[in-house]
Amino acid sequence: MIAKNIFIFFLVSILVTSISYSFQANSSNYKLSTGIVSSGGEIVNSSSYKSYVATGIIGGVINSSTYKNLLGFFYTWLLGDDQPCTANSQCDGGYCCSNLCKSSTCPTEGEGEAAATAAGDGGAAAGGGGGGIISIKEEKDYSVSQSNVKVKLTLGESAEEILKISNTGQTLLSVSLDVEGINEYMSLSDNVVEIDVDEYIEVTLDFIGKTVGTFVGRIMTTADEIKKIIPIIFEVVTELVLFDVKLDIPAAYAEVEQGDELKTQITLLNVGAPEKVDVFVTYFIKDLRGNIVYEETETFAVEKQISYSKSFKIHDSQEPGNYVAVIEVRYADSFAVSSQLFRVVEKKAIIMGDIITKNTTIMLFLVFILGGVLSLLIYKLSSIGKKRKKQK
Repeated sequence: MIAKNIFIFFLVSILVTSISYSFQANSSNYKLSTGIVSSGGEIVNSSSYKSYVATGIIGGVINSSTYKNLLGFFYTWLLGDDQPCTANSQCDGGYCCSNLCKSSTCPTEGEGEAAATAAGDGGAAAGGGGGGIISIKEEKDYSVSQSNVKVKLTLGESAEEILKISNTGQTLLSVSLDVEGINEYMSLSDNVVEIDVDEYIEVTLDFIGKTVGTFVGRIMTTADEIKKIIPIIFEVVTELVLFDVKLDIPAAYAEVEQGDELKTQITLLNVGAPEKVDVFVTYFIKDLRGNIVYEETETFAVEKQISYSKSFKIHDSQEPGNYVAVIEVRYADSFAVSSQLFRVVEKKAIIMGDIITKNTTIMLFLVFILGGVLSLLIYKLSSIGKKRKKQK
């Protein structure tokens, strides 16, 4: 009978442990639930700390300015900022940039190289007795005044935009500029500029509206191994405007994972046609080299105004990066356009822990199932013990 009781106690302990809250070892700036498995470092902020999967109802949070992990039931403990990673799905911030977790979008092409160069040159070093971090200014770096450029003109018009490039490093800098995808409609005043330390140079972008349409491209700026990309969107419309159009991408869809849908809100406005008329609407998605990756045409009968939602499927194989969604509306001799920049990011791996912890109903259901199994098992074992005792 003693052996049976021990067996029951042992079994109940296992089941209770799987649904019980983890205890926490607390200090003023650190909370830790039991069950953590670490490799490569004895403390959470070591350079090679890794955390793995554990079971138990969510019962604690590891939280600091750059590190946050939820602990609990079938949940994968995600890595904090600057922790080593191999995939976006391993990071709490959702981005694995150059094998380090980040809580914001990975730098565009070349920016990561600049950061790596800075780190290699001693971007951070341990301080004296206080153990602080001392930042060391990069030897070469620069900034560009605009992250993207969007210009809208009437057919036949021309315009200028100014791009200011500042030397933020510690040595004379030579920056080259190359245009891709929009060369026919835009030119640069300079293709190479020399910039002294703490100085800046202004480069003029000249646009000319040769033909109606939406033209997409980019300017590549390069200084040694440091590269920055400036998306360019150039819209040209007719002087006669009978229709206007607006394409909006909700903030929640400014970034779209591979295989998901880009959701937009579109409004067509009749500003000149005297009655309900049919208009031709064409949708495009273009990359920053001017290539069309999606195209579709529809016809609408519009009397005054119509608004509708429009979704675009992003293919699983679509290369991550910046793209432009475009709508063009034609009626008689009138041509109108609207466009907006968005970004395609890598599809995050589906983790069972994410599904369960984000769905309270499923989690509670599993808790009740485990509780029911536990109660039934205890009842069965107790009944068997009583029957054998009576038989004796």
